[in-house]
Amino acid sequence: MFEIVTYASFVAVLILFNYIDYRMYRTIINPFFFLSVPFSVVLAVCLLFNESLGFIPFYSPSLWVWSIGLVLFWMGGHLITLSNRWVLKKNIIAVSHGYTVHVIFVLCMIFMGLKLMTTGGELVVGSKELGEEVSIGGVVGRIANILMIAFPFYAYYRGNKYIKRVALLFLFIFLITLGSKIWMMSTVLSAIIVLVITKRFNINIRLLIFTVLLLLALFSLYYYLAIRENIDDPNRIIEFISRHFYFYFTSGILPMGEYVKLHDFGVDTSYVHPIIGVIKSWRGETLIEHSTTWITTDLLLGTQSNVFTFFGTLYKGCTIYLFIFYSMLYGLWCYFVYEVYRIYNNVYLCIATAFNLSILFFGWFNCGFGLLRIWEISILLFILYYINHFNRRINCKI
Repeated sequence: MFEIVTYASFVAVLILFNYIDYRMYRTIINPFFFLSVPFSVVLAVCLLFNESLGFIPFYSPSLWVWSIGLVLFWMGGHLITLSNRWVLKKNIIAVSHGYTVHVIFVLCMIFMGLKLMTTGGELVVGSKELGEEVSIGGVVGRIANILMIAFPFYAYYRGNKYIKRVALLFLFIFLITLGSKIWMMSTVLSAIIVLVITKRFNINIRLLIFTVLLLLALFSLYYYLAIRENIDDPNRIIEFISRHFYFYFTSGILPMGEYVKLHDFGVDTSYVHPIIGVIKSWRGETLIEHSTTWITTDLLLGTQSNVFTFFGTLYKGCTIYLFIFYSMLYGLWCYFVYEVYRIYNNVYLCIATAFNLSILFFGWFNCGFGLLRIWEISILLFILYYINHFNRRINCKI
C-alpha cells in the first residue's frame, strides 16, 4: 500500500506542476519539465528492465526524495513569477552588430587549437588525461567554458555559413576531447534547445527521436575513442558500450535508492556547495567535486557508481534544512534566468537558459549545479550579454 502511495504521489506532482507550467508558458521548454520528465523516463525503464538485465532493483521509498524535491524546486522557482513585472515580449533575438564577441571566440579557439597540438599527440582523444589538460584549472579552464558557450552560439549564428561550419567543426572536436560525457552531451543539447527556443527547430516526435539518437551516438563515440586500443573485437566493443549505456542510464537513480535505504540526510558531506566551493577556491584549498561513496548497481559485472541524481545528491550531502534551501535556490535560479530571457530575448540569455535546462535534463544522473562550471558559464554569458548591449549602443550612434 505504501509503495502505491509513493508512486501515486510522484505521478501527481509530475502531472500537476507540469500542467500548471504548460498553462503558464504554453510550452514544454521550461525548467520543471526538463527536470521531472527525463527522470520519470529513467524511473519507468528501471522498473521495467532492471532485474531482467541483472541490475539491482529500485528502492521505491527513495522516490519521496524526488517528490518533495520537485515541489520545493517549483515553489522556489515561482517566487520569481509572483511579481507582475515579468511580462513576455516579442520573440526577437538580439545579436551583436560588432565583432567583439566573435574576436573573443576566435582567440579562444586559436589558444585551444595550439593547446591540442602540443598535448593531443601524447594523450588519447576521449581520455580523462587529455580532458584535464584542455578543460580543468587556470586559464585553460576558463577558455574551455567560453568555447562551450561558443558551440550553441555558432549553432544559432545566422552569418557567413563557412565561418559557422568551420567554427562548429572545431568546437565539436574540442567537445570530444573534454573527457566528460555529461559536459559534451550537455553542450550539444544546449545548442538544440537554443534552436528550438528561437524557432529554428519545431518540437515534434522527429526532433525528440533525433535528439535521443544524437546523444546516444555521442555517448558511443566517447566510449569507442576511450576503449578502442584495449578491445580489438568490434562485437565486444558493441556489447561493452550497450551494457555500459544501460549502466550509465541508471547510474544515478539506483545508487540514490541504495543510499536512502542505508542513510539519513547529510551523512556524507562530500557534495560541494557552490558558495563553499568559491571560498575554498579563493583560499587555495582542494575541492572534492565527486562523491567518494561507490555503490554496485550491475550485479553481473560488479560495476559501481558514485552519482545520485539531482535531489539524491542534495539528500546525500545536505542536512534537511540545506536540502530545502538548495532545492528552492536552484529552482529560483533556473526560473530567474528563464524569465529574464523571456523579457530581453537576447541570444546570450537564451544560451544561459539552454545550459540550465540541459543541466536539469541530466538530473537523472547528477546535480550539475554542485559544480562551479555551470555557474562560471552563466556569469560569462551575462558578461557577453552586456558586451553585446554595449556594441549595439555604439553601432546605433554610428
